Amino acid sequence: MFGLEDILIEELNALGIQNCVKLKRAVKAEADLAQLYEANLKIRTGLQILVPMYTFEARNEQDVYDNIYKHDWTNEFKLGDTFAIDAIINSRFFNHSKYIALKTKDAIADKFTDTFEERPNVDPKDPDFAVNLYIHDDQVTVYKNSSGKSLHKRGYRLKAGKAPLNEVLAAGLLILSGYDGSQPYLDPMCGSGTLLAEACMIATNTPANFHRKKFSFQSWDNYDKSLFEEVRNKAEAAICEPKEEIWGCDISSEALDVSYENLTRLDFKKFIKLRKKDFLFQDPPIKEALAVFNPPYDLRITSSDIEELYKEIGDTLKQHYGGSTAWIISSNMSAFKHVGLRPSRKIPLFNGPLECKFQKYELYAGSKKAKYQ
Repeated sequence: MFGLEDILIEELNALGIQNCVKLKRAVKAEADLAQLYEANLKIRTGLQILVPMYTFEARNEQDVYDNIYKHDWTNEFKLGDTFAIDAIINSRFFNHSKYIALKTKDAIADKFTDTFEERPNVDPKDPDFAVNLYIHDDQVTVYKNSSGKSLHKRGYRLKAGKAPLNEVLAAGLLILSGYDGSQPYLDPMCGSGTLLAEACMIATNTPANFHRKKFSFQSWDNYDKSLFEEVRNKAEAAICEPKEEIWGCDISSEALDVSYENLTRLDFKKFIKLRKKDFLFQDPPIKEALAVFNPPYDLRITSSDIEELYKEIGDTLKQHYGGSTAWIISSNMSAFKHVGLRPSRKIPLFNGPLECKFQKYELYAGSKKAKYQ
């Protein structure tokens, strides 16, 4: 995701993966098979891990079909496996990514049909073998997708609130805020609990995709089951209990019920305290905490007066949250101005298609001047 590239590099470096190169919404790196498995299991801010297969030049759809068909796909996956294609295009020669994906699918299916007189099935949601096609002008790169379905689909969120955060973005917000589990954490508008779940995974050192049932690399010919089990067992042995409290509050009983279900699925309910509580004009349940939250933007969730809401958020932080640090993400730049507090940091991010700012507010007990005397 845009704005999380540097965080992703830090995560990869922590796994011993070197020679990382920052790209636009991507990171290029070199890794061995064990690191590929570990990265899929552990990284919090990546969506897919792609392995390049081959490149070719193409200026029309037939060029794409022919070059895809030439490759022996019957050596890549089995007839009984499902497959799927994703294409991204930035080219003067091609306009429709879905049509290119269709031509690629046809070429692969035809290769199987001509070899076995039968074609594999397509599963766009959770394929056994996933192929990604990137076209820049007339240069086409074919990748094997080692992850399969996006890594933001952790497996714990079967229900969502009205405007849920993507899990990868939620983890990125927490890491950008400096959260590492060593300080108390509070989400005062927790909704369906995505930030709470990601915070607890960080605090307990639980791999982001520890509960995931399947990765596409498990269908590859070079899949080393014993190596993956070794990587997974080592990661499981490092899981611990959180050192500090984790709290979630929301004014909606329905939202808290969803949070409870999602956190129970992760077996985290015992570590997280949930309370039905209106954030506005009330004391926090814990003092001197790190608060990261995602208030309404006045888009999918409406407010009768969004600017007044943000003013009340600022007033509450100023009057009741002295000694804490608050981070807020929003796409409503006009409403942000009504918080009435000066942010000490602003980070540009995207929440889906929405251009956002992630802003830090240092909340001093007493005056800021007194803090440094």
